[in-house]
Amino acid sequence: MDPAEGSRVGIPILRALLRFGLQQLAKNLDESWDVWFNSIFRYIDFKEVEHTNYWDQVISLERSLIREVLQVEVADGDDTLEMTLDEVRGLFGQWIPIRLYDQTGPSQALRYTLQNRLILYGHTIRKNGETIEVDIDGYTGERIEWS
Repeated sequence: MDPAEGSRVGIPILRALLRFGLQQLAKNLDESWDVWFNSIFRYIDFKEVEHTNYWDQVISLERSLIREVLQVEVADGDDTLEMTLDEVRGLFGQWIPIRLYDQTGPSQALRYTLQNRLILYGHTIRKNGETIEVDIDGYTGERIEWS
């Protein structure tokens, strides 16, 4: 299918699926919706498929709902804290360290999770010494690679 033709169907379907999942999470019915949401979206790497940018567009279009419903997941030693963007900004400031799977990194840092990737999609990342950081205030709207 031609990418332009596919976007007329693909983008609305992906938006509907994402919105449905976020609305179920917002209702906070029970933890089964967290499991469902993560199982549906965890394999989506947000990269272009056959030169399309459906997820780029979908996440940009649903950015406000994503940020309203999801919370940032912060590693605190072996524990994970869920925080609002304002709480994270208060804790770290503008630049927040990221802890990738194969890194030990700072004891408090963002985990590389689906929720964090959705919330911070389009934000600037930099390397500061040995630490990778994301700019919580700077939004470019363009896909970033966390690794």
